[in-house]
Amino acid sequence: VMFRLPSLLSRSRSFLSPPSFSSPSSSSSSSSSSSSSSSSSSTSFSSSLPTSLSRRTLFAAAAGRRGGAPPPLPPHADPRGRSRYALPLALTLSMATFWSSTSNQVKQSEFISPPQDFENESFTSSTLEIAPWQIPHDMKAKKGGEDTYFISPTSAAVFDGVGGWASSGVDPRNYSYALAVACKEYALEHPDASPLQILQHGYDCNRKAKIIGSCTAVVATVEGRRFRAVNVGDSGFLLIRNHSVVFRSEEQQHQFNMPYQLGSQSQDRPKHGELFEFDLESGDVVLLITDGVGDNIFDKDILEVLGGLGDDVSVQDIARAVSLEAYEVSKDEQAHTPFYVSAAKTLNVDWPGGKEDDITVVALRFSDVPKA
Repeated sequence: VMFRLPSLLSRSRSFLSPPSFSSPSSSSSSSSSSSSSSSSSSTSFSSSLPTSLSRRTLFAAAAGRRGGAPPPLPPHADPRGRSRYALPLALTLSMATFWSSTSNQVKQSEFISPPQDFENESFTSSTLEIAPWQIPHDMKAKKGGEDTYFISPTSAAVFDGVGGWASSGVDPRNYSYALAVACKEYALEHPDASPLQILQHGYDCNRKAKIIGSCTAVVATVEGRRFRAVNVGDSGFLLIRNHSVVFRSEEQQHQFNMPYQLGSQSQDRPKHGELFEFDLESGDVVLLITDGVGDNIFDKDILEVLGGLGDDVSVQDIARAVSLEAYEVSKDEQAHTPFYVSAAKTLNVDWPGGKEDDITVVALRFSDVPKA
């Protein structure tokens, strides 16, 4: 008998929550450590944000969110020194029954998503610069990885296709790519739209087209100096001001390594994302990142990278440098990473080394001094 087990106990994320999870609209659920409800929670900040480093603790708060953290399971070391787990028999059988009942619903998507031309794409206005960079997983480089993004003159986003769909014959890139295309089209046609409106439109388009898969998402807009964003899952953004990380969005997790996600067989919706809104100051840099960055490098690592670039660096150079740092750490089997810290704290296991994954960064830089 062949069946699939959810990958919450591996480094590939699961695309389906265990049946014991409550609905996102449940009053007992929490979309973040700050707030949760059936509609998006909203966080507003004045222009004078705290100057401390990130208040995000990677995955550690997952146990306090929906479903709680799984109990510690006995590790089994593989030749690379990376832990694997043995599921208790009762849990294995129950998972097998549940997953086999859904396997017939999943079919190979015929949608083909081409790589994005991130090296030659950027936007510059009198006050705002936006540029992306990507480094796909080595084994997914030919198709461009499973992360996607979009940028427009006033908005940007990153999307991370959930890799668990590959075991069902579905390319995880398809959903994230289709979502990026639909969101960008809407953002260009409606430059005053909010991040939630943009994301909702893309989600509705994917649902109407019956695109199979799921992904995490963070969408941001800048109007004047006003920055707004919506985040669903474990992608996110950080705000860098005066050489300090003054804010970082928190991840939304059902439990460890099982993020909120939009798409097939998921109860999560755009409205379950967390909303953010604050004013930018001249010189502010905002980085939209997928978890290929956040799982591998700490805020201090990002600041060290940016500190070595100089003052006249382009936003694309910023995105590229952060991506390269995350990639280098992901290949280091002895690295001390946020993912390692989280696994140790949440699952009580020893899981050293970088986490190889697709990496996407979109950098935005604001200036209140209009460029000539």
